[in-house]
Formats: sequence, C-alpha cells, structure tokens
Amino acid sequence: MEQETSINYMKKQYRLMKLIAVMVGGIFLTTALSAAVLVPKASNALEQADDVLGDLAEVTRGLREADLPGLVSDMDGLVSESGKGIQEALEKLNSVDIDKLNEAIGDLQAIVEPLARFFGR
Repeated sequence: MEQETSINYMKKQYRLMKLIAVMVGGIFLTTALSAAVLVPKASNALEQADDVLGDLAEVTRGLREADLPGLVSDMDGLVSESGKGIQEALEKLNSVDIDKLNEAIGDLQAIVEPLARFFGR
C-alpha cells in the first residue's frame, strides 16, 4: 500500500516535471521570439538616434561658426535701406498733384468718348 502511494506520488511528480519543462520551453521560445523581433527594431532606433545626434552636432557647429551679430547688423542695414526707399516713394507719391491728374483724366475721357462712339463701343 505504501508502495502504491509512493508510485502515485512519483507519477504526479513526473507529470508536474513535464508540465514545468513545457512551461520553461514556452518561456524560452517566447523570449527568443521577442528578442528576434525587438533587437532589430532597437538597433534601427539607435541608428536613427545616432543620425539625429550627428545632425544636431552639425547644426550646433554651424550656429557656433555663424556670425550672428554680423547677420543682425546686415539685416538692420537692409531694413534701413528699404525704409529709405519707401520714404522716397512716399515723397514722390505725395508730390503728385491730384487735381492736375484728375483734370488730365477728364481731358482724356473727353477725347476718347467721341472716338468710342464713332467705333460703336
């Protein structure tokens, strides 16, 4: 009797050992598949990060080498020159005699109107 219980106990242990072996195999397989999928993605992400850092270093170097005060003063000069040109244009527009311009337009209309009637327009 004691021997039967011992045999039953051993059978249960054997089944549990097989179950544990299957579970460990499943965990190993899952880990291997995850690694096979995630490692290339992580590698790709690291390569992209490396490219971005390289570009960032290049931009930083370019900004460091740029003559920002010189660019600002050049822009200031350009704005000043543009302002002078705009001021000159406004002065010329203000110097136009609007009354004479209206009179000239009226004279032109008086000449063109009979011609337009003559040609039927």
